[in-house]
Amino acid sequence: MTRSPWDPTLASGGSSGGSAAAVASGMVALAHGSDGGGSIRIPSAACGLFGIKPGLDLVPSVKPAEWHGLAAHGPLATTVADAALGLSVMAQRPELAIVSPPASSLRIALSVKPVMTGKLDPRYLAAVDTIAGVLRDSGHEVVPADPPYGNDIMAIAGARGLAGIAQEATGLSIRQLEHRTVPGVLIGRMIERFGLLREQQYHAFYQRMVDFFGHYDLLLTPTVAYWRIPAEGWSRRSWIANMRASMFAGFTPQWNVAGMPAAAIPVRAEPDRVPPSVQVVGPRGAEALILSVARQIEQAHPWPRHPPRFATEPDLANA
Repeated sequence: MTRSPWDPTLASGGSSGGSAAAVASGMVALAHGSDGGGSIRIPSAACGLFGIKPGLDLVPSVKPAEWHGLAAHGPLATTVADAALGLSVMAQRPELAIVSPPASSLRIALSVKPVMTGKLDPRYLAAVDTIAGVLRDSGHEVVPADPPYGNDIMAIAGARGLAGIAQEATGLSIRQLEHRTVPGVLIGRMIERFGLLREQQYHAFYQRMVDFFGHYDLLLTPTVAYWRIPAEGWSRRSWIANMRASMFAGFTPQWNVAGMPAAAIPVRAEPDRVPPSVQVVGPRGAEALILSVARQIEQAHPWPRHPPRFATEPDLANA
């Protein structure tokens, strides 16, 4: 796996980790990512970037119902303006490139409850508190509120994700796959064969999230529970070991299931460590609003654009 430019002992996240590392190291200003369960937001968190996963069908895909509706394509960048420009081109929506301040005060829910068990890194808790304060200072109402995920959300996300992996392997034999990929493909093919995608469960979950956003304009969470994933050995792990290691991703896949937009935002912290990351989520169609609030955060609490060793311009965090 590609290494994080912030800390070469750590992975850069996946599956768009190469894109994230290229942007964070200054090789490119903007990169494409695909996100079926967090693969724009997780690499952004691992590399100190801003990345946005748009809602369902905003960016056209060459594959219909990609990953059974989980997958979305979006940009990773060092600034909100660059990401907004990238998203506007990808979506063929020029107006998204113009990031304006929110027209009014927003009601924003705050939740640190993941959909998977596991401890939350105190740095990420502190980051959420910091950004909640920034939002309140900007005139928004921020109130604690956990989305009603339900006990079945990981089963829904897991079934669709595994079926999506099987979808990618269409036409390939098991002998053509890496050993750690084989179990996921086999399970995904069984899910499809036996009709286990549970459309009723999916629609019930989606409706719960629609109802939740009937009370709030946006949701603020950590992007990941922690980031201590070593770069070495990831590709040599078994499928089960990789799944077990994915416990950090308790805040991202539910929004792929819901088809709702979500962005990862870096938060300035210790100068030489990967900045912790917060996630801002909105209902379908809220991409412009998420970009607007992210820009507000960026202006009030700017983050460094690159790790110190790659910086070629003044550090915005200390500007």
